[in-house]
Amino acid sequence: MKRTGFPTAAVFVIGLLLGAAAGVRYEKRAMHQFWRRGPNTERMLADLSRRLDLSSAQQQKLRAILETNRGQVMELHKQMLSQFNGIRAAFRQNLGGILTPQQQKKFAAMTAQWDARRLSLTANASTGDSSAQAR
Repeated sequence: MKRTGFPTAAVFVIGLLLGAAAGVRYEKRAMHQFWRRGPNTERMLADLSRRLDLSSAQQQKLRAILETNRGQVMELHKQMLSQFNGIRAAFRQNLGGILTPQQQKKFAAMTAQWDARRLSLTANASTGDSSAQAR
């Protein structure tokens, strides 16, 4: 008796894993772009205008609301980023205090890689480069 279920299941699982990995990568890139550029007010304006059949006067008022909201979102992001960077720095300092000199060198190399990746993602998000590695 021939078993054909295993290869089919294996192909299904591999496809599922590849799809999940692609989704995670896209989501990370999208979040970097969002926080770098802020909400896309023009896209939101067009979408809401179309879906709600807004008049020109309503569209002008909506544009002002969206721009105000965008400014508030970007200001909140700056505050959160500042707090997060403080927590990250404290973590690194505290961890460095318990590491041996050899471990400190390894950790310094690790954090340099992390920082370079984060800066690369931020730069690529601002230029819209979709080939950025999002890990």
